[in-house]
Amino acid sequence: MKRILLTVLTCLGLQSLYAQETPAAISKGKWMIETNLSPIGGLSTSGFSFLSNNGSKSLSAGGEAGYFIQDNLAVKAGLGFMSYKTKINIGGQEIELDSQTSFAYKLGMKYYIISALPIQVDIGGVKSSGVENIFIFGGQLGYAFFIKDNIAIEPAVRYDRGLNDNAQGIKTFSARVGFSLHF
Repeated sequence: MKRILLTVLTCLGLQSLYAQETPAAISKGKWMIETNLSPIGGLSTSGFSFLSNNGSKSLSAGGEAGYFIQDNLAVKAGLGFMSYKTKINIGGQEIELDSQTSFAYKLGMKYYIISALPIQVDIGGVKSSGVENIFIFGGQLGYAFFIKDNIAIEPAVRYDRGLNDNAQGIKTFSARVGFSLHF
């Protein structure tokens, strides 16, 4: 009898979980602006990261915006800027080997499963001076903590893969913490 009662209560609890209304922040007609912090830089970065190692530095800054075309589903676009400087120190003298700036862009969709598990799929690229454009397919999965009705923190994992010839073999797995504002 206890097992039957526990099973019924579990089913009712799960039903109430799925029957919850979509939060106003991710309902049709709303806008979102987001960025992320990524300690391990990804390819299609439209967030913030900084890495410094023995004089070599990597910096990225950017953001994304989205519009909810239906409850839980947003169409997104992102832009970012990346800068790389490679230096070595030989006998107390720094020599700059490489310096490059790049722009990242992406278009995609983000869907919130049960209003709390954001899954994103996008396609984008990285344009660098003097280098052919790199096209990238990416996806990420996270969890949305709504700390206020219109503010969310979204830790996520992301995978990016190069699509064209000059991006062959490029595969990046990264972790990030996203911050989003919903209007």
